[in-house]
Order: sequence, then C-alpha cells, then structure tokens
Amino acid sequence: MPLRTPLGTATAATAALLLGPAALAAQDTTTQAATPPVVRGRVIDARTQAAVPDAVVALTAGRDTLGTGHADGAGYFTVALHAARDGRDGEAHLVAHFLRFGFRRDSLPLDAPPRAPLLVAMTPLGETAVALRPTRVTAPRPTAIAERVRRAGGTYIGEADIARRAPGRTADLFRGVPGVSLHDDGGRTQVVSGRRVEMRPGAARAAPPAAGADSSGDPLEGVSPPGSGSPCVLRVGLDGQLMPEDFSVDDVPVSEVAEVEIYRGAATVPIALSSTRGAVKCGAVMIWTRRGERRAR
Repeated sequence: MPLRTPLGTATAATAALLLGPAALAAQDTTTQAATPPVVRGRVIDARTQAAVPDAVVALTAGRDTLGTGHADGAGYFTVALHAARDGRDGEAHLVAHFLRFGFRRDSLPLDAPPRAPLLVAMTPLGETAVALRPTRVTAPRPTAIAERVRRAGGTYIGEADIARRAPGRTADLFRGVPGVSLHDDGGRTQVVSGRRVEMRPGAARAAPPAAGADSSGDPLEGVSPPGSGSPCVLRVGLDGQLMPEDFSVDDVPVSEVAEVEIYRGAATVPIALSSTRGAVKCGAVMIWTRRGERRAR
C-alpha cells in the first residue's frame, strides 16, 4: 500500500522557494522537457541554512507513490515522476514528502512538477544530550514493543541483539532470522518471507473491487508455499508508520535503530500496526528508531 498519509505536517519553517540560477549554480536548471518529468531541489537546515544530506524524498498523489529518491551530500535531489498506477487517483494533487533523522517530517503540496528547483528548509528536532553516570542493569524490563511481539508470535530484535551482532547496515539485522531472507530488487534491499506470491487460478479474470470496498479479503489471497512465483515481500514500517512499497530497510541508518518487529504473515501482524490487512499480506517489518521508540512507550 503506498503512502496514505504525509510523512509529517509542514511547519512554518518549511519554505518552498523557487531558486534563481546563482543560488543553484551546481545544479542543472535547464527547462527542456524531461521524460519522465522530474522534481529537483535542495534540502537545507532551517536554522543554519546548511545542507541536509541523505534526506529521503517521496512523491505521492493520493494513494500512489510516484517516485522516491535521496538528497546527495550537498542536499541536492532529483526524483523522477512516474505515471500513477491507480487510475482512481490520477487527478490527485502531487505532494512531496521529506524525511531525515534529526528533523521534523515535512510535506509540500505541488500543483504540478515545478520547472525550477525547490528550496526546502527542514526544522531540526531540538534535543540536548545529557551525560549520565554509568549504570548496571541486572534485570531489564521488556519494552512494550517486545511484549507486543511476544504476544503476536513475531520475532523481536532489541538493543542487546543489535549490539551483539554489530551490523554494518540495517539489512544485516535480518540475516539468520528464521523464515525470512534478503532480496535485492535493483539496489533496494527487501525482506522476504519463505512463501512466494502467485496468482490463484482464475484470479486474472476476476473483476477489480469497487471503489471504497474492503480489499482485504482473504489475508492469504495470492500467497502460496515456496515454489514458483514472485518473492513475498514484507512491508516496512518506520516508527509506527507504514512506508511506501519501495522503501528499503537500508534507508534507515543502522546507528539509529533501537528495536525491530518482524511478522511473517498477515495473520500475525498486530492490529495496532496495520489498519488494512490487505496491505501486509506477506507480513511486516516495523523498525523503531531511538526517537520513535521513546514516543511509543
């Protein structure tokens, strides 16, 4: 299921300004038509005006995710805008979403792909580090997230597990987890279950569901045991929010990961993590960052 809600609420500090040639000399500002059209711009810190590197940029229209990308080391981004996959949302307004750890998630509505680059100022989260005395924990209480995973029958990866594994990237946390494996989809790392997806006989001839109808149906519809078919990809969530279908677990820096929930099948996904069973037919992975974990407690 593509993004249903913005990555965050736009703040007063978020600016959508068309930059002049002098301000973006390092970026190509040609106005020739591109195929497909692209949205270009730069992400900066609203307080310091410094570049915000590695920000995630997602373009959506209604329920469709039309393109994703990352800002480079200087904050510049270029995201190709693909055609909507759902005809019902063809007339929906284009919205650009911006996500970066340490900054508020912001969204910017666009009437159409702008010809000139955008300047997006993101507001940093003001947190002050406090030095504490070393403490020895002898019997830590399980977190609320760990208890939810235990009750649902999923797999839990906590801070102790992360420290013991010393992963080089977030995808390394899923190596050796029973029932799941890693799959490379054009450079995007996906977590897949042991099941594979294939169309049941007659499924191709079935009429599409009516608009507004419950599309969840059988949670195992289209899912079969190992064999022929496509990888059964687990949907990825971040801090309680389901991300676009092409979101990679490696989009989250491993240094920011605090806890991970893994559910191998729609039937095991807690209702608190998915309001639509059909969106997570193969299961789900919920990654909690250190900030998101504190909000979830």
